[in-house]
Amino acid sequence: MGPEAHETPRLKGEAAVNILPETPDPGSVDYWCTWKRQCAETRPGNAGISETLLFEGPGAWARFYPEICSELYFVLDEGWDVPLRMPEDNLHLYGTLDPDAGKFPSLKGDRTERLARLNERVKSFGWKGAGLWIAANHVRDGKCVPYAAPDPGAEAYWRELILSCRDAGIQYWKVDWGNVCESMSFRRMLTDAGHELAPELVIEHGRGYRPFNGTGEEGNCRFTQDEDYFCYDTGLSTFSDVIRTYDVSFSSAATTLDRIASYVTTSKGIINCEDELYMGAVLGCAVGIMRYPGDPEGKAEEALAAVRWHREAPPFSGGGICTSDRLMTDLHYFTEKACGMTGPALVRQQAPAVISRRTALPEVRNGDEPLVSFVAAALHPGDAYSVGAFRRQTDEGTSVLPHVVCHPEKASSRIGVFGDFAALELDLRGTGRRAAQVTAQSLIRGEAEDVTALTVSDGCGIRLSRELLNSFNTASDDSETALMLEIRFGG
Repeated sequence: MGPEAHETPRLKGEAAVNILPETPDPGSVDYWCTWKRQCAETRPGNAGISETLLFEGPGAWARFYPEICSELYFVLDEGWDVPLRMPEDNLHLYGTLDPDAGKFPSLKGDRTERLARLNERVKSFGWKGAGLWIAANHVRDGKCVPYAAPDPGAEAYWRELILSCRDAGIQYWKVDWGNVCESMSFRRMLTDAGHELAPELVIEHGRGYRPFNGTGEEGNCRFTQDEDYFCYDTGLSTFSDVIRTYDVSFSSAATTLDRIASYVTTSKGIINCEDELYMGAVLGCAVGIMRYPGDPEGKAEEALAAVRWHREAPPFSGGGICTSDRLMTDLHYFTEKACGMTGPALVRQQAPAVISRRTALPEVRNGDEPLVSFVAAALHPGDAYSVGAFRRQTDEGTSVLPHVVCHPEKASSRIGVFGDFAALELDLRGTGRRAAQVTAQSLIRGEAEDVTALTVSDGCGIRLSRELLNSFNTASDDSETALMLEIRFGG
């Protein structure tokens, strides 16, 4: 299916060419979230947020990602509406939806006016708009109390808050933990009121739970085995505008892939896979970016690639899911209390080795390797095709790069490639078309280049070597490769 080795330097086009789409998806629900950055401050997470940090000086967070911020909501996470030195047990103070005066002293007026000014300030830096973290709280007389529908008082209170956000131009809510976070009727009430009063308001639901699936023990390390959370969360996904796969820890790829595979079968709306950016790009999920320029954990520029690919292949709902019979297990030994564990423990996470959405499973030629990467692919509603490799995160050793062969059913002219491969092949025989020209461009930075001579032999397939793929890694940090292929067919 093409040359077995590519030692010839890639071809240079005669003139600068750009094949990346430049028009953002107007319905995008991707966002950047302040949480990780505010936790990097020396203060506790809910205190590490203020208008000074967000907006003032050259290091202001609102200055992050100028290349793509117009396509992202700027989500203020936990703490934006509570006092700076709030006692830890004052849960009832969350949920006023009023920017705290101590943290945002420049915002004047009533609640709606302050929200509007906050939104305007966010947008002045080029962002799509402000999004807000919302505690799923039910408070009466200064105390958190249970919620049981119908509750006219609670419903009137939250309808008032929805109207304030509508009039202020706020279009994204990230609803998270709170004293009634497990109340399905409360969350449905929020969603229904939002649809009625503020149709442009997107309400994302997520429920705080362990940053891994199940108990992490052998035989209980998958999302479907999680008796505490699986039934509730998949039920929540049936009416959420956006359902978030939620926080993950040491084995984020296995944990999140397994959650996505379940949510695809139940979710009415869009799945948000949080900071698993290349996973979101490949599998048609929205992303909640938490990394940031200068992040000590690196890979900040993967955000550029994921968001740019979403211009071509926006997140979508529905569509079938295929999973391989083979499961792969990542494990990590915690030596002390961490990650919801009470002490030393070996925690396992398991997921299908290969996942696909709306298309056949890719073939992994070296799939019997014990530590080969996870692989995923999707055929998007606009007929773009994407494939990704996700490294293993396990104490057992270093991930083995996969040799992947994709068998797309349609002749997609736009292909997105994410992550590191030993080799990647596209078998076009099932499409009835032949490749006449292949152009490639990094989704991070750089120009498009004609790579036909290096990737096509008889037109029935396209082969990209590791060397060629690596040559398109133009990141200035340790972000992995992400590129777009444009294919012109000749028959």
